[in-house]
Amino acid sequence: MTRSRMMVVVASAMVTVMAGCADRIAAPASADAERSVLVRRAQELKASVLATGSTTPAHARRLEALKADVKAWQLRTGRTDLAFLESRPVTEAERLESVSLQQRGSPSGPCVCVPVVVMGDLICFLEAGSRCVPGSKGGCRYACMVIS
Repeated sequence: MTRSRMMVVVASAMVTVMAGCADRIAAPASADAERSVLVRRAQELKASVLATGSTTPAHARRLEALKADVKAWQLRTGRTDLAFLESRPVTEAERLESVSLQQRGSPSGPCVCVPVVVMGDLICFLEAGSRCVPGSKGGCRYACMVIS
């Protein structure tokens, strides 16, 4: 085999191998782009909930779709730097801090479920059907998205 023919064979083999790995080579950039879209969707949902002042059925559907998409992204990429925590009650101190940050004024009672709570790298959305009973120990239930 001549030297030039050998180079063509080697080059062809390299192209074939690289083509087979193209999805793995492009995966990190693709995963980052998908992550950015998911974070943007969470921010848009937060803005929409805050604009209406409550969690509507449409918001609840968007939240469920976002949770499913984040889970699928995690399974596909193996990454955990974006995740939803299972429902967690927000403490009274966190709730009061959120109300203060949102400049909503003083709450009307000892237990008010705010629709969105932002704490550091968490965005917590009030879950559909969550009811806070005054005097209860944190009946507000939230789905919290961790963005780290």
